[in-house]
Amino acid sequence: MNATNLIDLLGRRWALGSAVTAIALDATETTAAFALADGRLALAPVADPDSAVDRYHVAGDTGRATITPRRSGTAPIIVVAGEAGHRHVAAFGATGFLAGGITGALDIVAPDGNTTRLASVEQPLRALAQMNDGSVLVALGQALMTAAPGDASIHPLLQSDRASAPVAAAPGGDWLAHGGVGLTLRHVTDPRRGVEVLTALDPQRLTWSPDGRWLAASLTGGGVALLRFENGRVLRTIGLPNYPALVRALSWDSTSRLLATSGAYRIIVWPVEQFETEVTEPRSLPTGRSGLATVESIAVHPQRALIAAAYENGMVVVAPIGERDELVVRTPGGDPVTEMTWSRDGQSLVFGTEAGEASIITFPPQLFK
Repeated sequence: MNATNLIDLLGRRWALGSAVTAIALDATETTAAFALADGRLALAPVADPDSAVDRYHVAGDTGRATITPRRSGTAPIIVVAGEAGHRHVAAFGATGFLAGGITGALDIVAPDGNTTRLASVEQPLRALAQMNDGSVLVALGQALMTAAPGDASIHPLLQSDRASAPVAAAPGGDWLAHGGVGLTLRHVTDPRRGVEVLTALDPQRLTWSPDGRWLAASLTGGGVALLRFENGRVLRTIGLPNYPALVRALSWDSTSRLLATSGAYRIIVWPVEQFETEVTEPRSLPTGRSGLATVESIAVHPQRALIAAAYENGMVVVAPIGERDELVVRTPGGDPVTEMTWSRDGQSLVFGTEAGEASIITFPPQLFK
């Protein structure tokens, strides 16, 4: 199989003409939404009508696997006009999305592009973060609010000039991490639990482990801070070493045992159990191949020991964790990937780029056996 043509064999691509700033899949994962820097929102079906799964064949006499070329072209993508400045998007309700951006407008967007105004606020929207109960955390310039499906309005959670993006809600829903004056941890519903502010840490991205025991923060000054969290207290803060570039992406595996990061000349995977006690020389798992381009985006497969990684030279690969092999999905020479995520079933990889290319790649499961 020729790696040069792999993305075209497996996936669909749309040229949207503006950088992809955020990606979300709806609750049923039937629709992918791409928010764009110019405020438009693009919607595409996740299911591929000409899927490579159906075009994958194994010759009975030789056992050779082939994927036949597409039989039809890629269907058009639905594009919602950008008057509301939809630079952020999150899944919202049984189907559909919540989108907003620089104008302060929050819109509910259906998979067919039909849009309903939920609220207009006076501040630009800085981030949307999914919560485990289906609601969405809305980060404004100096406030945090929540929006819930079926509710006709949004509700204030915190009004403060010391609260700002990035934001991340713990899996249990009780604790919230956000930026502002350092990295702040607070209980969502009980202010008596207190607030912990780590003024030495200026977070750029925040992500909780699925079990809620760890909080990873990429820092604006470079590097990654890993916080061990229990019963509302930070037990330990670890600075992960040796990053030559800013860490723009963090991704946990489903067991909460592995943290993958961008920011180096290869894929970095940290086994976090080593940080349960003091460690002088932390070890990462060698994954993929080292090169001259840094990893810019990363996403751990939700069901297998695999990682998708995008390099600054535009190359996208899928690599087994702890191994040097890489499956090249997108060859070098394209524009850098800005956002990337897997579908929950692990069959589809969705990503967008600086130049506005939106891609959905559906992998035949036989490729990963």
